[in-house]
Amino acid sequence: MTRKENAKKITGFIIKFVLLPLLAIGLLYYAFGGMDLREIWTIIKSANYFYVALSFLTGYVAFILIGLRWIIPLESMGYKGISRLNSINAVTVTYIINLMIPRAGEVARCTAMNQAEGIPVSRLLGTVILERAIDVIMLGGSILLTIILQYDHMEAFAYKLLTLRQDTPTEHAISYKAIILIAIVVIAVIVFIFRRRLRHTILYHKIEDFTRGMMTGIATIARMPHKWAFVGYTIAIWVMYYLMIFFMSYAFEQTGSLTAANILYLMTVGGLAQLVPVQGGIGAYHSAMKIGIPILGIAAITPDVAMAFATLNHATQTIMQLSTGAIALILISRAQHIRLKKITKQKS
Repeated sequence: MTRKENAKKITGFIIKFVLLPLLAIGLLYYAFGGMDLREIWTIIKSANYFYVALSFLTGYVAFILIGLRWIIPLESMGYKGISRLNSINAVTVTYIINLMIPRAGEVARCTAMNQAEGIPVSRLLGTVILERAIDVIMLGGSILLTIILQYDHMEAFAYKLLTLRQDTPTEHAISYKAIILIAIVVIAVIVFIFRRRLRHTILYHKIEDFTRGMMTGIATIARMPHKWAFVGYTIAIWVMYYLMIFFMSYAFEQTGSLTAANILYLMTVGGLAQLVPVQGGIGAYHSAMKIGIPILGIAAITPDVAMAFATLNHATQTIMQLSTGAIALILISRAQHIRLKKITKQKS
């Protein structure tokens, strides 16, 4: 290993296991700063756990749907007879690994599927990139729909997120929009002037690869034999994401009055928080909810209630990911053992 490669490996280790955990801790400190922890715990204990269980189950149904959707592009590549259980378990592995190492879940998912089904990891990674591109498009659609239905709330969320102020935007305080617009124009001008030099940077190539991947993904779906089934699964997956928040809202008396549009807004805010590369969205999700929920302006939803809602929702999905992920790892190992045993018999 060269000195450059060694330095790169050390840097990666420091970022993943030192800086990102510190970021998560910092965000947790921000989220719970000034909160009454005893009151939050009291509110969590008083929740209706029937609806919490429904949110738990809905989260796992999303994993099942992702696993079933994954089979479609794999079959279009010629891999027939893939076990649905293996596909679902490989997807479930993604999330338990992401709880430990951010963004490592996709590779772990492909490795798990390779162990269970023998499909080359390189071919599997291509399909995962396709799925990620589609999910980015769905998140974009979710943001757009939320802006249409909850413009005032999204504007207030953006204002508080960018300024870290606790007040709400007013006609006089709206100058932050001008700042954002100027920043976009300045960045665009810089990119245009230095476009030739930027083409040789790592960031440029990553953006280019991501954009190309999205376009390729859309074209691939258009050519799929069962493209509408893929689209149907994708819509169903995002409906499950919505229902996770919907059921959790009924777990607390104070949040039971949330409208359908309010729940869409909270789903979108939570989705944006997941873009922060910390383990399992820890801290990022709580901070986003601390900022986002009070914006709804519902008197019954105090800051403590908002944080209890965010904490229980995040904890429920984390427990679901840990429990189902642990089972999935065992089942993937068993599937690998059975597959290797069959190969040994065929050779003998």
